[in-house]
Amino acid sequence: MPEIQRGLALHNFKVEYGAKQITGVLEVGEIADETETVPWGDSNTVVGNPFQRAGLTKTNNIRIERYLDPKENTLREVWKKLRDGTNVDDLVQPLVVQLISDHNVKSGQVALEVTLHNAWMCKYGVSNLEKHQGGHPSDRLAREYAEFAGDHLEVKKGK
Repeated sequence: MPEIQRGLALHNFKVEYGAKQITGVLEVGEIADETETVPWGDSNTVVGNPFQRAGLTKTNNIRIERYLDPKENTLREVWKKLRDGTNVDDLVQPLVVQLISDHNVKSGQVALEVTLHNAWMCKYGVSNLEKHQGGHPSDRLAREYAEFAGDHLEVKKGK
């Protein structure tokens, strides 16, 4: 079974939501901003041949996934507060994802840092539960996931 107690997962992620560390993260979903394209023109524009310009920018949700750990409840506690009616403004925190360099894991050298500002959890779930059928134990464990929405992304190269 993978060792996840030290804060770094197998894939060398360090994830923090506000002051809370989310351990054992195995996968971080798409990190992206999108800008919609808006057609426009004036009275001289030929129909069917509009000009285009940049429209609003939307930051995509960031999904994180990790093994379901009954002893570590960070994601479930945040989701429970939201579900039970806690004001979402109380749960808006920066979500910081650091990718630790494969070449220097022991030193914790950050290769890339992504911050989703004013983030809140917008989705929580547990992957399909399946009957144990052999293979590596880590392949049989259920995973929990959370998606975070936020205002905007900041991407920094590591030091």
